[in-house]
Amino acid sequence: MDRAWIRRLLQLTGVTVALALHSGMAAAQTAVFSGRVTSLGQPLGGATVGIPELGVGSVTGTDGRYNFTVDVTRARGRTLNVVARYIGYKPKTMAVTLAAGRTEKDFELEKDVLNLEQVVVTGVSDATSQKKTAFAVGVVDASQLKESPQASSPLAGMGAPAMAGCASSSRGLRDSSAT
Repeated sequence: MDRAWIRRLLQLTGVTVALALHSGMAAAQTAVFSGRVTSLGQPLGGATVGIPELGVGSVTGTDGRYNFTVDVTRARGRTLNVVARYIGYKPKTMAVTLAAGRTEKDFELEKDVLNLEQVVVTGVSDATSQKKTAFAVGVVDASQLKESPQASSPLAGMGAPAMAGCASSSRGLRDSSAT
């Protein structure tokens, strides 16, 4: 009788361990989102791609490519929106159902010349209305940004601090970690 009891106990322990390992593997499943953000076939470096509902995302490299990982247990089976944005372009949204594995999504953004008024760069980390600033405000338009080499800032001659915050006055986008 003792042997039968020990055998049952070992079987029960084995089943418990197997279930624990299986549920641990299911909890560790991830979804990897990757792709490219372009406009007229040209890569958009610095565009943001993410899932706002989960607060995850990435910034594209100079080649327009992005890559980020999501824990599937956060929203398994739900349909979520993947959004690509870039200042001066219309944001694009694609619906995806979150599942484990790799998901490749490419975005082609269109210019949005009617909604971008200007970008206000301030010496503080919060977005500030141009009318409420107590100091001189310089305006940099899109043509100046394109003419400027990537290594230097078009704001360098304006005495802009290294950690300047940027905000689009038309969309409320903000990147306070810009260097």
